[in-house]
Amino acid sequence: ELMRLIASDGGHLTVCGDDDQSIYGWRGATVQGFDLFAKTFKDHQIVVLNQTFRNTKTIVAAVSSLIKKNKKRREKVLWTENGRG
Repeated sequence: ELMRLIASDGGHLTVCGDDDQSIYGWRGATVQGFDLFAKTFKDHQIVVLNQTFRNTKTIVAAVSSLIKKNKKRREKVLWTENGRG
């Protein structure tokens, strides 16, 4: 309800999150929050930040092979310009 009030009367609302992060699952954060936001704010725009600057290609490949098994995640391809490592 608070987000609806903030965005009412032409207001803008920015939300940032990562559906692959489960660190806040202990306090109820779920990927369904993204779905609820999209249903509530039909005129939303999604900007996917899928480039990692910290990890090597080897780590990105390993992580990608694990997280793609999560059936609830949104499809995205992680990548890096870093070396193999």
